[in-house]
Amino acid sequence: DATHIGTAQRCECYTPEPLRPAGSYGVVNFDYTGSGYSRGHIAQSFNRTVTLPDNAATYFTSNIMPQSSANNGGPWGDFENYTTNRARDQNAEVYVIAGGQYAADAPTLKDQGTVAIPSWTWKVAVFLDRDETLADVAARDEYAEVYIVAGGQYAADAPTLKGAGVVAIPSWTWKVAVFLDRDETLA
Repeated sequence: DATHIGTAQRCECYTPEPLRPAGSYGVVNFDYTGSGYSRGHIAQSFNRTVTLPDNAATYFTSNIMPQSSANNGGPWGDFENYTTNRARDQNAEVYVIAGGQYAADAPTLKDQGTVAIPSWTWKVAVFLDRDETLADVAARDEYAEVYIVAGGQYAADAPTLKGAGVVAIPSWTWKVAVFLDRDETLA
């Protein structure tokens, strides 16, 4: 919700995950340097700006995954802005889960075998009224799954669901689950 958005600046302080398992590789900023991939936040930096330590936690490299600049600065960033605006402008509670889909033999940054590159990325947001929790989702009996796809085409390995609404948008692919109040309809 909007209470996590403040005025602290982005720290740009990429740090290996301090709670990673002993003996596991600690991803560092240099792993990305010259790789051709951007450092994509999984949980958005802007949404944790009340204090500098809050923002710094979004720079743990466990919260970063390789993304093409076109994805990170395009649909991924657009969806982040959309969820932020819903939280701030419509006083919504927004729960987000996100990640990447990785092939068994996923390529790695700079072919070093340390940071896997996802085949595709995904993000799901659940929007609720202020002060509702995820427990309130279970009480809902209606929802719509909306797939937003580039030029009406699905990526070959993207999941599909029968009967979902499809909206063509030129340049990106999103799959979004939209939970509706009982008196709402999907336009």
